[in-house]
Amino acid sequence: MSTYTLSWTGNLIQVWSIFSLDVKVHVQ
Repeated sequence: MSTYTLSWTGNLIQVWSIFSLDVKVHVQ
């Protein structure tokens, strides 16, 4: 359970960082 939650959170952070980088590139 704890490992699954950790992996899910890691995926979410990865997706968010890619998304925010994409937004920054488009803004600039």
